[in-house]
Amino acid sequence: MNSENILFKKEYHVAVITLNRPDNLNALLEPLVLELSKIIDEVDKDDDIRAVVVTGAGKAFSAGGDLNEFVGGDRETFHTKGSAEGSRQGSRMIASVIPLRFYKLMKPTIAMVNGPAVAGGLVLACACDLRVGSENARFINGFIKIGLTPGLGLTWIMPRLIGLPRALEFLYLGRPVYAEEAERIGLLNKLVPANELEKTTMELAHGLADGPPLAIRLTKMQTYKGIDMPLDIAMEFGAASETLTLLSEDHREGLAGFREKRKPMFRGR
Repeated sequence: MNSENILFKKEYHVAVITLNRPDNLNALLEPLVLELSKIIDEVDKDDDIRAVVVTGAGKAFSAGGDLNEFVGGDRETFHTKGSAEGSRQGSRMIASVIPLRFYKLMKPTIAMVNGPAVAGGLVLACACDLRVGSENARFINGFIKIGLTPGLGLTWIMPRLIGLPRALEFLYLGRPVYAEEAERIGLLNKLVPANELEKTTMELAHGLADGPPLAIRLTKMQTYKGIDMPLDIAMEFGAASETLTLLSEDHREGLAGFREKRKPMFRGR
């Protein structure tokens, strides 16, 4: 599933998606976003894939939108089609992939943040369920720096990750959040030295892949949808999900592994 701008590999039950424009800090030009959408569709359909890692080649995770596609740039795209409506439709196209396609992907996702994650790149990192970063990671609301409101759902995402007061400061000022602060406020789940980043991320991904796929997928759905549900409705939703897992082969295998003091072999059924 490699494409012009993205590298793809499958290791064990883990898909690794690498944005591959290192000379442009993995900026999110329109063809890359379309390629990413197709890859996520294929990942979603592949039952052998149980976890997904997203990262960037070179020194950056992603610098966000390619400024050559904005007003005054040398490539006409959705940002420069001459009308507000054309720009709105283009932004909706990107948002249907980043972040919406990641939230709807019923498999756990990890952003391996190897460098700056800016604007749309920030949204991509935050659209993943978990984030592991090195000391080179930093998170920047680049939208405000070029006179734009935060796009791609960032004003919805950030308060849910770091709380409202911190989110507003981050969104208003556009100042970088460096790795140590990112870990402290919850933007990073783990902070490790750069030379251990890939190893730590893949260990986490393999741990997820070893888990019961059905239970993890239902947990992801329950958690994201439950954020905006009243508690009583969330509990009804949870009861239905638990019933599905109680009747699953994975539950029986999990019990057998516990009783026999061995590692269970989950199959997602």
